[in-house]
Amino acid sequence: MRIIELDQKKEFFNVVVENLDDLWHIYNLISKDDIVYAKTTREIKVRSEAGRPVKGRRVLLTLGLKVVELFFDKNLNRVRIR
Repeated sequence: MRIIELDQKKEFFNVVVENLDDLWHIYNLISKDDIVYAKTTREIKVRSEAGRPVKGRRVLLTLGLKVVELFFDKNLNRVRIR
């Protein structure tokens, strides 16, 4: 795991997960009512006058989720945040 940013006063950290053990540690660090942010891209498609979508463009978004439940799935190698 690479730590990009750490602020202990604000209880904030920014990391890059590199392997399955890192996911396990992230799972143990995050708890209910935490706010988790992630960057993702979405394709925005505009419809033409005929109603067909024309070529879309990718937009970078930052999503924030308030943790309600947290699951670690070692078979799929992921942490699911709900």
